[in-house]
Amino acid sequence: MNRFWQPLFGAGALLWASAALGQANATSEAQLNNGFLGEQNQRNTYQGSPNDTHYLVRANQALGAGDFNKTLSILRLNRATATHFDALLAGQAHAGLGDYAAARKDFRVALRKQRNFVSAYQALGEMEAQHGDLAAAQTLLAELSTRRDACGTCSSRADIDTAIARIEAAIKSRP
Repeated sequence: MNRFWQPLFGAGALLWASAALGQANATSEAQLNNGFLGEQNQRNTYQGSPNDTHYLVRANQALGAGDFNKTLSILRLNRATATHFDALLAGQAHAGLGDYAAARKDFRVALRKQRNFVSAYQALGEMEAQHGDLAAAQTLLAELSTRRDACGTCSSRADIDTAIARIEAAIKSRP
């Protein structure tokens, strides 16, 4: 590039960037002041509850009522901030719909988000034993047994024992 144009491009780029940044800041501030989708998000998520976990209660109620599609639609609204509990509930809803591949994926996501999430181990192990790969269920059972042995008398020992018993029962009940 010719040396003559370098200062012009540099100054022009600086002017353009400062104008763009000024406009972006004003837009962001206007969006915040006007509650850009804030009211809609609050209406969809909270529905009368002042805290962020209310959607999990509604999703769990829908799951308990057997309304798996409603469970998934409630969880979908909060996908950006999904926790390991969200993934567990989504997995249970997918399993209820008979979509075991999606359920398996959701349970794995829950375990990735919370490595020692015993409920996800149990749900995945039971699903694999009943509808999936028996070898995978036995692998999960072995992992939980190893965790139980390493745990000793830790606070999650009872949960691990329950999960092991339920996965073993699911393996035995498999035709």
